[in-house]
Amino acid sequence: MPVLVHLREARSAQGLENLVIDHFRAKGLERAPFKTFWHLLTQGFIVLILDGFDEMVIRTIARTTLEHLEELNRAAAGRAKCCLPAAPIISAIMKKKNA
Repeated sequence: MPVLVHLREARSAQGLENLVIDHFRAKGLERAPFKTFWHLLTQGFIVLILDGFDEMVIRTIARTTLEHLEELNRAAAGRAKCCLPAAPIISAIMKKKNA
């Protein structure tokens, strides 16, 4: 089951759990527990699509962007399927980190 989260709507200092909870609240799912979502994600039943990372990069400094990327990387646990459609920007960030 795909879950599309728009990062451009995210607050700047927001962890993965809060990002997901806010997403479901905006969709009218006030009581959607993160623990259940995390279980389904890490078991491969959910495809998490995090759209707008490139727009988030524009709003932040490089160190903050790297912190966001590392936090979002947590979503790739277990058999999770995640998509972050901003590959050129991520590649450039990782090259700077490794330089």
